[in-house]
Amino acid sequence: MKRRRARSRRCFAAAGRGAITRVLQQHGHRVIGSDICDYGSDTKLDFVADFLTCTRLPPDWRRLRVLIESVLERHHDVGAAIDELVGALDDELEARAADRVADLRQQVEQGENQ
Repeated sequence: MKRRRARSRRCFAAAGRGAITRVLQQHGHRVIGSDICDYGSDTKLDFVADFLTCTRLPPDWRRLRVLIESVLERHHDVGAAIDELVGALDDELEARAADRVADLRQQVEQGENQ
């Protein structure tokens, strides 16, 4: 079985204006940035929340937790579980990117027709 190497992912709960987030991204890391408020930087936060007082996960994270739990139930081998999770996350990111590109194309086309 060919193993896929996991791309580095980082969660940064105190992203602030994004200085560290940008450096991590420039070095090839995927970063999920959040903070207690949006400081208006050009680096977009993935969500705004006080992680010390959160009692619920953001909506997309609940789906992620269900995915992880179901994969771990099926695999006794941690490596196989990680490979499946990385593949699923990559597929999800590609689907979201394709949806976003389609939305942007539609907006451009609507703007040209007006």
